[in-house]
Order: sequence, then C-alpha cells, then structure tokens
Amino acid sequence: MSDRSAPGSTCESVMARLLEHLDGELPPSLDTWVREHLAVCEHCLARTEHQRAFLRAVRARRTPTPATEALRARIERTLRSGGRSEHDD
Repeated sequence: MSDRSAPGSTCESVMARLLEHLDGELPPSLDTWVREHLAVCEHCLARTEHQRAFLRAVRARRTPTPATEALRARIERTLRSGGRSEHDD
C-alpha cells in the first residue's frame, strides 16, 4: 500500500480524483488506474465506500425542482448572447 501521508502519494492522488471517478467523469485510462488502486488499497476503498454511501443518501433526499419560466428565459438569453448574462458588466 502507498504512503497515505506523503504529498503526491498514490492514495492522495486517487482521493483527489474520487468524485470524478464516482460520477463516471474520468477518462477510461484514469478510471482504470483508480479502480486498480482501490482493488489493492483497503484504506482508499473504505473511504470510497463511505463517499458512495454519502452520495446515495444526498441523492435520495434531493427533490428535483423544475426551473421557473423566468429562469429558462434568462438561460436562453444568456446562451443567445454568447454566454454573457445580464449581470455581466
């Protein structure tokens, strides 16, 4: 197992990419690297399982709220103006 306390250690690097991994946002090669590390590092695997449980709990409690018509209109205006919102100076 890698030294978890050393800056730049494998464990530290994996934990820095954990949310991207859990959200399925890592490129395949990095995702494989994270999975391989989790397969051999019980400490990181435990932290990962804890984070998964936390995210599941948050998602279960979240109530999706549809955007209001005013918000939709503001988003459409911002997109048409090339990304500048009415609040940009």
